[in-house]
Amino acid sequence: MACLLIVALVRAKCDLRGGINWKINRNYLFLFAGTIFFQIISSLSAPSVSDSLRQMFIYLSMMAVFLSVLFLGVDVSGIIRAVYFYLAFSILQGLVGVYQVIGGLLGWPMYNDFLGQIPVGNPRNAQGIYWFPGEMVPRAFGFLSDVNHYAGYMVGVIVLAMALIAWNRKRIFPYLVLVSGFAGLMLSLSRSGMLTLGLFGIPALLLVLHRVRFSLRNLIRPTLLTGGMLILLLVVGGMRSGGSSIGNIIKGRFGSLTHPGAGERYHLLSRLMALDALATNPLIGVGMGVNSTPWYSERYDAYWAGAHSHHFDALGQTGLLGAGLQWLFMFLVGFRMWQGLLVGRRGSQESAILAGVLAAFIAIIFGNFFYYYYLNDFVWFLMGCGVALSNKIIFEARNNSAGLKQSEELSQSHL
Repeated sequence: MACLLIVALVRAKCDLRGGINWKINRNYLFLFAGTIFFQIISSLSAPSVSDSLRQMFIYLSMMAVFLSVLFLGVDVSGIIRAVYFYLAFSILQGLVGVYQVIGGLLGWPMYNDFLGQIPVGNPRNAQGIYWFPGEMVPRAFGFLSDVNHYAGYMVGVIVLAMALIAWNRKRIFPYLVLVSGFAGLMLSLSRSGMLTLGLFGIPALLLVLHRVRFSLRNLIRPTLLTGGMLILLLVVGGMRSGGSSIGNIIKGRFGSLTHPGAGERYHLLSRLMALDALATNPLIGVGMGVNSTPWYSERYDAYWAGAHSHHFDALGQTGLLGAGLQWLFMFLVGFRMWQGLLVGRRGSQESAILAGVLAAFIAIIFGNFFYYYYLNDFVWFLMGCGVALSNKIIFEARNNSAGLKQSEELSQSHL
């Protein structure tokens, strides 16, 4: 927020690239204020007030990311450039993930060998390698501290890359993004990420692209490409270590959905305890921060430390009021992107990017039933880019419409 204030002052003073966009939809601000208000109220009954307030400040930081994009997104070209930077960085994320898997198997040096004194966010990768539980197989996590967050990040990247290919299948850059993103997703071994892409990401992309009349034939090549990569992992088996196979682990992870083990039963129980927390205090929940200070469920005689699902977490921790405000905000964001998509120029680059961002947004929002992606900065960055781009597209469409109407009136007056 301090950086945003400094940038705003410099731009306003020097009038750099149009300055600052101060026309922010007040509904977003009202929803943010209401969300924080009910989070503060629910924090009063939390197992730990300090942990709950810490979670509230995480929400505030995400809101700052969203508002920063709206403030600084003053033109279409700048927003598109930001999305391209985002995708370019994803290539590095994918390559780092591949290195982590191959390097972990072959004993290559990891970041901890050079930066060993720097603390990490997740103790499971404290040695620079995130091992799959019970198997001597490393998982890709890039620069993030959670393999599932990394997978969620890659889902959005893959969908965006495919949208750009649908716009122009001859450009090389989207294919680089697609290959690195898909490799990172599969090597993360994240079941939630793969399900999010397959159940929500691809169907949403096809629906959105069809609605704006992009040629779906352009997606044949990327479909064959990713399908070939998947077959390589599942049939050939990928890299092996100690009798384990990446391909076999992926197949086993999905096989456990029909034959649940202890992990799957725990995930189900955590969601049931979220509903029990909601029943305990339906309006404001039991307070946030349960991942640090768990809440005790008398019904299940167990401590609840989160549901591995943002939507269930929001219900249990902030109740119907807190979760409802978040869902209303999500709806407004998605609806604004849809509005921009309807009036955008058919076949244009900005329409393709907006279609990709909207599809990625839909995938991640529904993917939050499988995991808690929502409180990641990349999610709020994409939401900000989608809304900012929609605002500019709608503004230009209205100006063009007004200009055409004025021209028609002038022509009629001359007649």
